[in-house]
Amino acid sequence: MPELKHLFSRGRMNKDLDERLIPNGEYRDALNIQVSTSETADVGVVENILGNTLLNNATYDDNTTLFTQHASNLGLTNPVCVGSVRHDPTECIYWFIVDDNGSYVAEYNSITNIVKPVVVDRNSVLGFSSSYLVTGINIIDGLLFWTDNNSEPKRINIAKFRDSNSTSFTNHTEVAFKDGDTARDFILSDVTVIRPNPKKAPELEMSDKKRSGIIEAQLDGTQTNTDNPDFSGFTTQGATSTSSFSPAEPGTEFNITLLSVANFEVDDTLVLTLTNPTDEDQESIQIKVSVIVKNTSTNYDVIILAIDNNVVSSYLEWTVKLEQERPMFEFKFPRFATRWKYIDGEYSCFGPFTEVAFLPGQGNEFDYNCFEGYNLLMTNNVRKLTIKNFVPSDIPDDVVEVDILNNSDFTPPNSNVKLFNVPDEETTFADTAYFLPATIVPKCPVPSSAPSGEVDAVPTISILSFPSVSSS
Repeated sequence: MPELKHLFSRGRMNKDLDERLIPNGEYRDALNIQVSTSETADVGVVENILGNTLLNNATYDDNTTLFTQHASNLGLTNPVCVGSVRHDPTECIYWFIVDDNGSYVAEYNSITNIVKPVVVDRNSVLGFSSSYLVTGINIIDGLLFWTDNNSEPKRINIAKFRDSNSTSFTNHTEVAFKDGDTARDFILSDVTVIRPNPKKAPELEMSDKKRSGIIEAQLDGTQTNTDNPDFSGFTTQGATSTSSFSPAEPGTEFNITLLSVANFEVDDTLVLTLTNPTDEDQESIQIKVSVIVKNTSTNYDVIILAIDNNVVSSYLEWTVKLEQERPMFEFKFPRFATRWKYIDGEYSCFGPFTEVAFLPGQGNEFDYNCFEGYNLLMTNNVRKLTIKNFVPSDIPDDVVEVDILNNSDFTPPNSNVKLFNVPDEETTFADTAYFLPATIVPKCPVPSSAPSGEVDAVPTISILSFPSVSSS
């Protein structure tokens, strides 16, 4: 019997003619076929289209090499698929399901051939609806983003949520974001693209003194020069007992006794002025000494750093003050705020900024320079600044870092903000007070594209994908 070959290179169905009259290259009827379009010898050959296979494997046993199966329809009641996405790098498929009891995100791994629940929502958190298809699906750095034009755009960490589930689609997903935390039911703020930000500004504790305690005292008129005890005041006598007294040379060491205790420490620079000057010339007389030994809170060994040439032996009563460092923000008006860094590397918006950290200069009256046009009393005299209560008790579980932001000028914060990471080597995450160093060195600048202010640039409802989701 001769062998008959019928090709279907035209790829056309022809139902108008009797099947005995169908020309070569056409066909009368077909089901689940495709016509090969390759450039090899099998061009025009009809091939069966592969059918669908039920993928319902829940677990795999290495010992028996057998799969266990999910219940029919994954154990769901009247499930409807409202969205899906394929992720080629991991060879996984994710699909979004709603049924009579809740909302779900499932994963099929083509490598392991297993279907696992990623998110099981039995508390109406995700809010899937068969009337709203899930669109705008993206997978970025292990985060699954989606929106459905019905509720706020959402995102999840695929690995963290998936690994928190059992193989069942019946129990609401519980998550623990950090090691040692107790797992709890996930809530809406855990999955929204807009991350919660601080709602309260930090508190500031300011002082015009770097050193606490008493930093001013009086000399009792007695000083001892270990090299030449025959002297009066901060002066030394010549070679003979009849020689005159002259101001001591810088480098001369003295022992001084105060009338009251003071909080002076080794290496402090002390400024001595006459307690009861009689004229303007005496008002300007100063001696600067450095503490080399603290014997008691009233007795110190000091060395002269500088001394006025007009010091005479009759000057015995002196007022001693600690020479303080220059103010931290002498010509600036800083404000401070916080933002949160989350465990997935996302950042919140800035929280509210504090009031300006400002203390006026010393004195109760204006010190106005009419030539320069400046009120010198309005220089910022803050020398010690502590930022307090910047970690609230209700901080989200997945916050791993609090950043303290400093805005020193009245300009947009995202263009002039300096960043301080807390915790760092000196503080722990539980600390609620941070002593600001005198010299502020930002650990890393905040980019201008970072979310600033108290509002995130993410829509509350969207039907399409939005590229700004990754900016957080």
